[in-house]
Amino acid sequence: MKKMPGKVFVSIISLCLICALLLWSLWNYRPVSNSYGSRAIYSITLLSVVLALASRWLLVRMLRQESGNQPLGWNPLFLIDVTVPLYLAAGALLNPPAAVLVALVTQGCMQAVLFSKRFVPLSYAFYRLAAIGLIIFVATNLDTFIGGPPHIEVTAQNFTSSQELINFASAFIADMIVFVLLPLAWLPIVLHCSTTFSWRGFLSLRAIRFQWMLLSVGLLVSIADYFDNSIGEMAWLIFLVPLLALYWLILLSIRLSEQTNALRRSLQRQEELRQYASNITRVQEDERRRLARELHDDTAQALIALARGLEGLKKQVAQKDMQWLTDLQDLADQTLEGVRRACRDLRPSLLDDLGLRAALEWLSTSFASRGVACTFACSGQESRLNPEAEIAIFRIVQEALSNIWRHANAKQASIELHYLPQLVQVSIRDDGKGFAAGEQFGMGLSGMRERALLIGADLTITSSPHNGSTVELSLSLLP
Repeated sequence: MKKMPGKVFVSIISLCLICALLLWSLWNYRPVSNSYGSRAIYSITLLSVVLALASRWLLVRMLRQESGNQPLGWNPLFLIDVTVPLYLAAGALLNPPAAVLVALVTQGCMQAVLFSKRFVPLSYAFYRLAAIGLIIFVATNLDTFIGGPPHIEVTAQNFTSSQELINFASAFIADMIVFVLLPLAWLPIVLHCSTTFSWRGFLSLRAIRFQWMLLSVGLLVSIADYFDNSIGEMAWLIFLVPLLALYWLILLSIRLSEQTNALRRSLQRQEELRQYASNITRVQEDERRRLARELHDDTAQALIALARGLEGLKKQVAQKDMQWLTDLQDLADQTLEGVRRACRDLRPSLLDDLGLRAALEWLSTSFASRGVACTFACSGQESRLNPEAEIAIFRIVQEALSNIWRHANAKQASIELHYLPQLVQVSIRDDGKGFAAGEQFGMGLSGMRERALLIGADLTITSSPHNGSTVELSLSLLP
């Protein structure tokens, strides 16, 4: 947080300016002889305060819903002020002192609420109040100077092309003054609440864009002025209905934007987790390959040497020790076979040397040797996939066969591999007991889905009680 320099000095200057504007508006205010009479200033002030508090309540409520009811800190969207066009309307339909009074009272209430919630410091509350009052003072006086006082009576002279042009030009100039100067009233709080600041970032704030959209309603002031005396309700309908509709659209835009940002962050987080899982899987496969190589090069070779040494000892030992030596040699052969099986399970060399088809065919044969009949079928022209895809498909099939062995009580299983022009399909079926659709899946099935997701494949698992299970994987070969 950056500390705003000279807070006390800014507060004193702001208070002096507030007092000066308040005294000027009270001294110069005169009721206008229109349909509202002397109550006009009270009605428009009350309307402005209620509109400001209601709009702020809607904004805070929406932000709390989007943040999951978490405590809210300062948000740039709090800068949006829906009542600024109402100040311009007060200046055009009543007079500039009335506009300044409405602005000071409304902003005083708003800044009091923001300060009580600890959203803004006291020095900024004074600065914002003085800045808004001064901007409205300049804009409404210039509007009155160019376009003249409010129309007390609607006459034919009011509808001349020259007068219409002057009225529109005065409203447009007043709107542009507020358009240019209003962001300067926000600058101190942005500096106070930002760790880094740039003019480009400041001018690209959503709050500024939304505030400028609301200020566009100020151009209707010149039209509302004509109806104010004859049809008072029509004047305010012309002005307030577009203002409220525009503010509602802004709230919807903010809500959609927040939801879009949340979805974007969620997707980015999912992509990061997916990349992290991919890296973990790659590291696991690299470690499996290293362990398989070490077992093959060190342990297996040592067992082979041990078996040959025991074979050579048969000629040198007595007959009574022959059975003991034979048992030792059988144990060495069994251990060697176990090490070779572990090497194949860790990282089958067939997958690296001959490809996916040979590896799945070996997996089928190996599974059949465990007591469950398993067939393998392949169709289409074989083509090598990238190593990550081949190992992922191999692990999915391996896990599917493992689940069949441990849980399905199946008598028959099959593996089908189909090479299509733009697709690779793998199916694993069994005639086991199956499972219900709502049954909880274990880590094995979750791991299969994660592996398929990492390579961009579609994995479908279908099963029903007593009807076996089917695992189908489809991988697109398109880049």
